[in-house]
Amino acid sequence: MALPLAKADLIGTLLETICYGERFMPSSIIGDELISCRRNVFRALSQASPRAGRPTILLLSVALMMLSLVTTHLALQINHTFQALTDHMDLVNAPSTYSRTVSKRYSAAKASIYTMLTLICDALMVYRVFVIHEHNWLAIAIPSVLLLANTSMAVWYIWSVSQAVAPIVQISSFYAITLTLNLLCTAAIYSCVHIALIVTNTMPTNGLWIVLDPMCPIIVSAALRQLFA
Repeated sequence: MALPLAKADLIGTLLETICYGERFMPSSIIGDELISCRRNVFRALSQASPRAGRPTILLLSVALMMLSLVTTHLALQINHTFQALTDHMDLVNAPSTYSRTVSKRYSAAKASIYTMLTLICDALMVYRVFVIHEHNWLAIAIPSVLLLANTSMAVWYIWSVSQAVAPIVQISSFYAITLTLNLLCTAAIYSCVHIALIVTNTMPTNGLWIVLDPMCPIIVSAALRQLFA
């Protein structure tokens, strides 16, 4: 029996909520690292060179921006699921009908947040490789090209979603480039999640939404752990 889209949306929302709560509560990595990062900012600003604290301030700002985007994505997903399960209950199969007929604006907003988070995390990984290799530009030549290619693919993907065009090729290419970049730059967990996205995207089921919705908190948490390691 095929998995209904409304049920896949609900499962994806529950998983995203669990991942968000587990990874971004004050006692988890985001709270601990932001506190540590804030201390580093004040320490750097107290030094003689005013430029010493600039990288730390930038990383703190990026971390806060990613947290805001993750929270916005979760709020949109919860609102979507709530409306699907409560609106027009007098109609037959109202949740499934609602899930299949979401507005272009909503779809484009979710796609934009997801791709922005992915690109920010990818950029942070490239930056980390640059720092690890002592600012050697040759070390990030290929990752930088992949990042630029993925940025172009992300714009194409968001445009396709906003025009209600099935972005199968675009999103598959976006996943593939991201996976390649991750294999070059970072840990195995992040890469395994993208492999799951590629597999579910090629399957004729709604399983993609179960894997895709929790991706935002997962990729941001993975990026922060790599960044502050």
